[in-house]
Amino acid sequence: MDRIDPAHLFRIMNVLSAQIDYPYRLGMPTDESLIGNKFDVDNVVMVLDYRNLENIFHHFYGANTDFKGYVSKFSSRGYFKYSLKEVREEYIYDYFSQKTELDKSMVKFFIDSKVLSNYRLRNIKEACEDLDKQISPDCNYKGTEIICSHKILKMIIILQRLGCDNSHLFNNVDNIMKNHRKEFLKLFPAYIL
Repeated sequence: MDRIDPAHLFRIMNVLSAQIDYPYRLGMPTDESLIGNKFDVDNVVMVLDYRNLENIFHHFYGANTDFKGYVSKFSSRGYFKYSLKEVREEYIYDYFSQKTELDKSMVKFFIDSKVLSNYRLRNIKEACEDLDKQISPDCNYKGTEIICSHKILKMIIILQRLGCDNSHLFNNVDNIMKNHRKEFLKLFPAYIL
């Protein structure tokens, strides 16, 4: 419901509230002798993002209006908090791990879970497309052939495509150097290039 135009959203909520509460306004329980509500349903479940509804409410009615007082009349049981944040994070880590062939624990060193919330899944999918086209089979540095980890290069490419700045990448290299020395030795020549 939070995707509906605000004027219509609050109008619909008010109509539902008025119709569902009809028998209770008379102080009597619902039974066959009362007209009942227009929709002939026992319960209504509104599906919306509570925080988004609060933001819309304050934008529409002003920052100083009482949102909790307004929204409490629409609920007899409170609201159910539902979040896919943790599942989403694990899905993204698994996806990066699949695309780069890095272990998931290594992927977590490259990108913090707090940073993941900044990206839409569509952007993440686009950043992981055609990674091999940007990587040559081997790296040359001043005439010397250095075989480097394509897995790590793929992760760096993804992060750069997502717009991570170099300072973020350098901090991650620092973490990897401290905690995963073998992987760092593969990463260093590739990162310098």
